[in-house]
Amino acid sequence: MPLTADSMKSATYVSVHVMQGLANVRPHDAFGGGSLSIHRAHNFGSFQGFYAANATIGGYNVSDGYRQGENPNQYYKGGGRFFGGVGASAGINGVLPLGDAEWRYLGAEMSWQQEYGEYYKFRKSLPDAAVSYIDRHNHYITWGFNTEMLGRISKTLVGGYKAGYYTSINKLYRTDGANTLRPGWFSQTLHLGTPRHTFHVQMNAGTKMLGFNIGASFMVGR
Repeated sequence: MPLTADSMKSATYVSVHVMQGLANVRPHDAFGGGSLSIHRAHNFGSFQGFYAANATIGGYNVSDGYRQGENPNQYYKGGGRFFGGVGASAGINGVLPLGDAEWRYLGAEMSWQQEYGEYYKFRKSLPDAAVSYIDRHNHYITWGFNTEMLGRISKTLVGGYKAGYYTSINKLYRTDGANTLRPGWFSQTLHLGTPRHTFHVQMNAGTKMLGFNIGASFMVGR
């Protein structure tokens, strides 16, 4: 997204991301994949906004550990399950210019994702007796808040740090009816780039999940 101090007030970007992570209990399982997105960003002076569309593919590896030990789970068959998805997102944030830097002091984001593939079918087929919590949805709406600080390192180089907390509107219900769980995660991102290219590293830690991704964004139009 352009800095407030830039003469460029709108831009279109294409982004690619590669992700890896661990999930589920302790966590036993692993996942990985990649995504491609296109987004449009606007700078209105005291606030900024964006909207985007994306596509994701990857694999989720179910550990064989559930079928071992003193109390093996007969319903789990280890191995990889393909997943894919498409989605859209949008966000807005207030911005405070600070000379060669700016503080995007409060941002709000919302996203929608539609999931496809073997991993969704696997979750849907699991009986209640196999799990404590399970999400059998194949569509998700998430929302959250963030804050971000950016500054010029040189005439053309800009660096920044972004932190946010996000959650899903879908609750997970214990199969024994005891309580519910609303998934959420904390995200931290470091990024470095020029007006036309930005590279980032990101760590996400949340409900039964720890993930890491790297990516790059390229401006393709104004």
